[in-house]
Amino acid sequence: MRRSVGVLGVALLLASCSRASLPGDDGRSEHDGCGLSDGATDREGGPLSGWWVTTVAGSGASGYQDGPALQAQMQYVQSIAVDGNRLYFADACRIRMLEAGTVSTVAGTGVCGVVDGPANQAQVENQNRGMAVVDGVVHFTEGGYGVIRRLRQGMVETVAGLAQTTGYVDGPGDQARFSAALAGLAAGPGQLFIADKTRIRLLENGQVSTVAGRGPEGCVDGPAHMAELYWPWSLARMPTGEVLAASQCVIRRLAGGEVSTFAGSCTQKMPWGLCGSADGPVAIAAFDHLGIAADSTGRVFVIESDRIGMIEGGVMYTLKRLDQKGHRDGPLGQALFQYIGDAAVDAQDRLFVMDMNFIRMIYRK
Repeated sequence: MRRSVGVLGVALLLASCSRASLPGDDGRSEHDGCGLSDGATDREGGPLSGWWVTTVAGSGASGYQDGPALQAQMQYVQSIAVDGNRLYFADACRIRMLEAGTVSTVAGTGVCGVVDGPANQAQVENQNRGMAVVDGVVHFTEGGYGVIRRLRQGMVETVAGLAQTTGYVDGPGDQARFSAALAGLAAGPGQLFIADKTRIRLLENGQVSTVAGRGPEGCVDGPAHMAELYWPWSLARMPTGEVLAASQCVIRRLAGGEVSTFAGSCTQKMPWGLCGSADGPVAIAAFDHLGIAADSTGRVFVIESDRIGMIEGGVMYTLKRLDQKGHRDGPLGQALFQYIGDAAVDAQDRLFVMDMNFIRMIYRK
């Protein structure tokens, strides 16, 4: 069965396919997957079949040029978020947006800093480790500065924390304090979940509270206020409302006031790079330094330095090994990536990943 890629997907795919009309392009360039055949890696209809990759933004050149998506330049994309037909991304002291096949800068001057004000005058930093959209408003972290900011109606505003004043203080947003290790964000209706070193925090109705983690580094499940976390880096909200936190070697779950282990094992703390990378039932699967994103069906995409994976039906699958570097679109099994990072899933369950100076879309036909 072929799946529709939706309005945004059609526009982006057409933009990607348009490379075929460039001089010297035969329609099968390494920047274009529109003329390639499917490369299913398991039986038809199985969890690994039918996945494709297309580039939706980026020319491959480093820089800050806005304009048509595949001519735009990017420098240092750190985090991305999708909201309807818009894809936001943080790029070297700027917030940029992909919409209707065009990349534009929507906040920041390129001068790094934490200065609120009109979007075209505001300064944003280069440590935007998390981004999410809450009720149509894009929020982002300034990791090393301990603040949560948003872009709303042409203004950049700090909604929680005080720049360069760190700590773990709950309360009204302007009085709340965060660590200098702010990382991933996840959004729910009116809610923003925040990965904050050894805690998960929640911003809701202008108030910050701690919803998981008692402070010490560790991997202890149980009641959320007594659980121990070890530097959750990436968060994802499941369609059921539970929140997943990707940490070292393990994915934890926050649901119903309890923290449990969703996948992997943290029976012993391992240095980054030594956790392993194994498929199978989630209880025995192995992960390394990872990011996560969840779709509307409950599938969880796992992004690691050496693979793209997926958890479905309680089993971890490797969709793509990243042992060969390059840039090629097409069937996922034949596609090449350079260095992937943050990921986001849209309402049509398409996975968007940042890949050096490109943004790529992975979807199932």
